[in-house]
Amino acid sequence: MIREAAALQRPKKEFLEDFGTSLVTAPGTQGIRRLLRFCGMDFVDFMDPLDDLSGRVKLAVPEFILPKVETKLSRSGAFTIFIGPEVRGMSFVLVGILRAMADDYGSLVHIDQIKQDDAGDEIAVTILDLDFDDGRDFLLAGAV
Repeated sequence: MIREAAALQRPKKEFLEDFGTSLVTAPGTQGIRRLLRFCGMDFVDFMDPLDDLSGRVKLAVPEFILPKVETKLSRSGAFTIFIGPEVRGMSFVLVGILRAMADDYGSLVHIDQIKQDDAGDEIAVTILDLDFDDGRDFLLAGAV
C-alpha cells in the first residue's frame, strides 16, 4: 500500500484512512457494512463490541490477521481504543472505518489518533451528537 500512496502522492496515513472508509462505503463492500451494523442500534452500541472484532474476523476468515483491539469508555463518555502492534498502520484503517460508521449511524464524532508507538496505537473517539443526522437505513432482514 505504500506504493499506492506514493503513486497517488498522498501521505500513507491519509491513504490508509481512505482505505478504511472504502471498506465500509464502496459499492462492492456492503457486506462489511452490514456485518458492522449488526453490532448495535446506535454508534455507542457499535463501539462496545469492537474488542471482539479480531476474533469475529478470525472465525470468518482464519488467514486474515487483525491486531488486538481494546475499547474503554471514560466517565466523560469518550472512548479510548487501544490497537495492538501486530499490524502496523491498522489504526489508520480503523479511523477510516469509524468515521464511515459514525456517518452511517448519523452520529457526529471527533476522532483523534493520540498515540502511536511500538506498544500499539491509541485512538480517542468523542461523541458530540449521537443523533446529529438520520443516518442510513438498516434492516436486519435485508439489504438496504
